[in-house]
Amino acid sequence: MSIHRDVAECRRAEQALRESQELLQDYLENANDMIQSVSPEGHLLYINRKWREALGYSEQDLVHMTVLDIVSQDCKAEYQYALQRALSGEKIDDMESVLLARDGSSIFVRGSLSPRIENGKVVAVRAILSDVTQHKRAEDALIRASEEVARSVAELNERTREITLLSEMGDLLQSCHEAEEAYRVISYSMPQLLPAVCGAVCVATSSENILETVAMWGESRVTERMFHLEDCWALRRGRMHFVQDRDAVLRCKHLGLAKPAQYLCVPLTAQGEVLGVLHLQSNPSGSDRDAEVNLLPSSAPRLAVTIADRISLALASIKLHEGLRQQTIRDPLTSLFNRRYMQESLDREVRRAVRSKRPLGIVMLDIDHFKNFNDSFGHHAGDLMLREFGKLLTIHVRGEDIICRYGGEEFVLILPEASLEATRLRAEELRKAASLLKLESQGQYLGGVTISIGVAGFPDHGESAESIMRAVDQALYRAKAEGRDRVVVARGIKDRPTLTQMPNRS
Repeated sequence: MSIHRDVAECRRAEQALRESQELLQDYLENANDMIQSVSPEGHLLYINRKWREALGYSEQDLVHMTVLDIVSQDCKAEYQYALQRALSGEKIDDMESVLLARDGSSIFVRGSLSPRIENGKVVAVRAILSDVTQHKRAEDALIRASEEVARSVAELNERTREITLLSEMGDLLQSCHEAEEAYRVISYSMPQLLPAVCGAVCVATSSENILETVAMWGESRVTERMFHLEDCWALRRGRMHFVQDRDAVLRCKHLGLAKPAQYLCVPLTAQGEVLGVLHLQSNPSGSDRDAEVNLLPSSAPRLAVTIADRISLALASIKLHEGLRQQTIRDPLTSLFNRRYMQESLDREVRRAVRSKRPLGIVMLDIDHFKNFNDSFGHHAGDLMLREFGKLLTIHVRGEDIICRYGGEEFVLILPEASLEATRLRAEELRKAASLLKLESQGQYLGGVTISIGVAGFPDHGESAESIMRAVDQALYRAKAEGRDRVVVARGIKDRPTLTQMPNRS
């Protein structure tokens, strides 16, 4: 009886084991995770339904494949290392990898590797993996969106920076009263607007077809100092010229021997008038000087057009302002400074001389017998004499001296830092130069020219413009009274005659 009982219990145990195995097999087959069992050689011993559905392989497809054959190339080394660790008896948690489905698509998985040990030896490695493809793609999409937002924010910040700097540059340019001030503003502002770019501004000179480089930044020399209008393709075409190949055929000649990888030129124009050109090129340095990657930033063409508009507007405004100013301070006939400018300049120079305790010379001169000359030869000849005499004065003075037409045939020279004796000698040179002036009009000889000159100055004749002008005027009266064609130095303050003692200089 006991034997029959033992056999029955054994059969019940076997039946329970089979049921347990079937239950486990059913559990593994219908699990929501992808389950696979891999031999030490890498062959797939078991795959469940979820695995087959996710990857699309059948058991027949996998007969001649190893597990590494279905792992993405980028993940093979990492997966193989994890597999070796599991074969050595280590459990691997939180493993991530990419498997290749039968249709070529990528399946992102995350899970664990566990060694299966029998009799103290690893006989297989079981992998329990979750398909996280949708989650991974959502993560990647979120990362891409985050990066796109970051790029947009960076672009917005950069655009805000550009707008701020452009506004500041525009305000500075509109505040400039002289072209030289504008050139300094441009040289200061451009490196901030385009830090990786060097360039230059070239403006048209009085000769319409010649341009001069007036402002540069970045490299010490990016274009010729002087060049012809036809040397720039942008000025020829009347629009931006963008060269993206250092060996391009249509390179501007004004670059000289330089061969930047990229450069652009933008015309500076206002109301149809060519004012100059804005030139920009990459700013290489050191070993990167010839590197093809060292190119203009993508924003350069857009910014260049906006900057060119700002510069053109400022230069046109300065040119108009300077033209109007010249009309108010210049004598239209001789192009010398007028009486108003002389008075302002004399006040300024006298104050400066008083502060610095340095001398100041004043010369007042008058063309002798000019009324008779006008009556004899006409006003046209008189105007010719005044123009030629103005040119003579311009030739015989220093750059810092101020020459003015005081009125009619009278002229005043202001000589900063010239002593009374030096002023007298300069006046004598002018008198001799005037005597050599020979005038002709329409083939007719108009005769020679003589001048009468009075000389005064600071500190010998006072510390105010009024006292010095009074002294030099009296000296000119004396030169006229004593026979003309001579230089007379004003008497000292104590030696001056009263107004009733002054001779008539008519």
